[in-house]
Amino acid sequence: MKRKPNRLDLANYRSLNIYYLTLNCFNRQAHFSDGGVVAACLEQLTRLKEKFNAQIWAYCFMPDHLHILIETENSQAFTKLFKQMTGYYFKQQTGKTLWQKSFYDHILRRDEDLVGATAYLLNNPVRAGLVKNYLDYHHSGSFEIAIEDFVESAGMAT
Repeated sequence: MKRKPNRLDLANYRSLNIYYLTLNCFNRQAHFSDGGVVAACLEQLTRLKEKFNAQIWAYCFMPDHLHILIETENSQAFTKLFKQMTGYYFKQQTGKTLWQKSFYDHILRRDEDLVGATAYLLNNPVRAGLVKNYLDYHHSGSFEIAIEDFVESAGMAT
């Protein structure tokens, strides 16, 4: 039985879009419980944001996976390089594999709300029972907006 490809046609990735990405840790290990691993990954996100002229609307490092809401012209190249750079650093430091093969992505449609998608992403730790308020979770944020100010625009309760 042939497996269905999990990527869209390449043309979908070569224009400016907003992508909701989910990258899982290898064997769903809780590598992002370590703040040092999160910090190293954030450093690479910062570098690649500039390199790809991307906007990172939100990110959330859950213990065993990462969510990113990114606006860029080439999410596949961005994601591949991010996983390669962070995976190499992690392997050098720990001798372990950081990432599961592949990743999940969703292109936000024109009728999908960026504010709603950001609110959904930032509330992942709340839904998982890690914190009561998304502002209390230290491994999420945005490069584009102050998430403290996001409460009012998204209608989120604190």
